[in-house]
Amino acid sequence: MRYIPLLGQPLKSDAIIDLLEHWEADVVYEFDRDHEGEPDAYRACCTAGGAELVFDEDQTLTTVFLHAVAS
Repeated sequence: MRYIPLLGQPLKSDAIIDLLEHWEADVVYEFDRDHEGEPDAYRACCTAGGAELVFDEDQTLTTVFLHAVAS
C-alpha cells in the first residue's frame, strides 16, 4: 500500500474508504468535549495493516503512523 499519495485526501474519498473497508477499520471522532477551543479530529486504526490514519477538523488526512515489522 502506498500511503504518501493518500496524504491530503478527504476521509470520504474512494481511496480512503477502500483502505478502511479493506482493513475493517473504525473511524473515531474526537471532539472538544471540554470546550477548550481544540479542533475536532478523526482517527482510523488499521491494526491488521499496521497503520493509523489521522484526519484534521476538515476530515483531510494529515498524518500516517506505520508500524514496521520484520519480514
